[in-house]
Amino acid sequence: MSIWRRLFGKKESARQDKCMVEKPIGKPVVIDLRSDKGRQIEGDARAGKSLGPDVDHLVAELLKEDCTRIRACEIGEALNERGGIDLMRAAYYRVRIVALPGEARSLERAWEGIGDWRE
Repeated sequence: MSIWRRLFGKKESARQDKCMVEKPIGKPVVIDLRSDKGRQIEGDARAGKSLGPDVDHLVAELLKEDCTRIRACEIGEALNERGGIDLMRAAYYRVRIVALPGEARSLERAWEGIGDWRE
């Protein structure tokens, strides 16, 4: 069974076999592959829920212009020690909501290899 049939319950059209793309009708469908826990972590960040004064302070430090990559790594390691990947994700989503996309991507790269961070 093809991936197209498994995802959408129908066969691929002949056009897709020829690498042609049809215009989407209506709003595009977005499939969120994160776990319920992952979606909840982002939802809490968007709602502005506190992670506690110590962690909120570290998140605020990540948002400062003068926060270096070295300091971002130290903060990532501290978050990993305190709460593992879930706490790191919670802090990351808070940064991502406030910061520019490039800044959030820089944080992802800085945290590569810390704990279970893999982005």
